[in-house]
Amino acid sequence: MDVFSHAVYGYAVARWRGPKMGWLGALAGAAPDLLYGGAALLRRVYRQGWSGALNTSARDNAIWLKDGPPMPADLIADYNDFYRYTHSLVILLLISLLWYAIRRNPPWLMLAPLLHVVMDIPVHERYLTPMFFPLSDFTVVGVSWGKPPILIANMVALIAVMVTMYWKYWRGAGSQESEVRGGTA
Repeated sequence: MDVFSHAVYGYAVARWRGPKMGWLGALAGAAPDLLYGGAALLRRVYRQGWSGALNTSARDNAIWLKDGPPMPADLIADYNDFYRYTHSLVILLLISLLWYAIRRNPPWLMLAPLLHVVMDIPVHERYLTPMFFPLSDFTVVGVSWGKPPILIANMVALIAVMVTMYWKYWRGAGSQESEVRGGTA
């Protein structure tokens, strides 16, 4: 699924803890893809210079489909070196346990990346989500999130989440802000 969707869902799942936590939830919701993509980008730039940052634009989008062309070697390396770590429920659990051990409060923020990984499992057709890495290589072949039925369902869900967030949190924000400053609504 796309990074924007993960950020919106991450915001929604964390917003009940306050506005700041909502924005941290958006970042945490996108974090598995940002960490994976950022590490892969840094490696390309390190190996190929700044031109390496741009070398993915000519790729055929069909590489993400089960019967698509062969997966490029750099994407296979990125999957093995980064994606498996950022999209593992086992690693998220370990991070959550460490968080709890150090801070002694529930790691609510970890709900956002958890939702990210769980949502990726059924919507990845080729770059499969290794949910139990490093304990198991088990994956599920899903239906690509870029296919119209999944894409449309995601758009409808995003609109529903945004409307809900508006009605629950944002609708009265402007009038409340002016009251705090001493103005009238």
